[in-house]
Amino acid sequence: MRIDLGYPSPRDLKKNELETLQYIKDSDVFQSYYTTIASDASVSYFQLQNAPSLNFSSNLDICLDQRSGKMGCADIGLVIKTRDGRYEQVSYSLAIHSKDNKRYRLLRMYHFDYALPAAASRQPHPVFHLQYAGGLFGRLRNLPMQHAHLDAWLSEPRLFFMPMSLALLINIVFKEFPDKTAIEVIERSEWRDLIRKNEKRLLIPYFRCCHNFINSINNLGKLLTNDFYYGN
Repeated sequence: MRIDLGYPSPRDLKKNELETLQYIKDSDVFQSYYTTIASDASVSYFQLQNAPSLNFSSNLDICLDQRSGKMGCADIGLVIKTRDGRYEQVSYSLAIHSKDNKRYRLLRMYHFDYALPAAASRQPHPVFHLQYAGGLFGRLRNLPMQHAHLDAWLSEPRLFFMPMSLALLINIVFKEFPDKTAIEVIERSEWRDLIRKNEKRLLIPYFRCCHNFINSINNLGKLLTNDFYYGN
């Protein structure tokens, strides 16, 4: 029994992410209020149709603090690399930064990865994990970004987490920074249908695997749940 049993194939995951890009590029709310990601999604949707791998990054303007009205930005990245029909890298990134008088400061940065069990020469890590900080991605590399307070060289600890997707990641941003426009998006039936599809394709198989492992008589007394997270 594996924790990634039921995880989408590269073809299905690519199809899932292209559906999200299509929604973003065609949505009137994104076109009106989140113009950057709507434009980036429009370009990438057509460029990535026949690409063997996916690489997408963009950003959303967000209100960091409702009381003060302080604005910021959420940068979102997606990398899916395959080789010979198998995953080589699956990573979703989220960075939150402020902008004051053209001065940028990185406040938070996370990577949500799907990584098969490491070879013996590498340190083990959970198959699905959350990593705090990590390297800059997308346009962040070219901005005058203050980020020396985040030590990107340290990869550990990698914390076990549920599978991620582009739609699920954007939904987290909207839920955590719920201004008027974000609330309008997440309450739309079309958006909720998209999130529901992502939950069905990614989260339900994941939690079913966890449930089956915990309730498996054969595994009692042999493996810990923590072992299961690491792909044992």
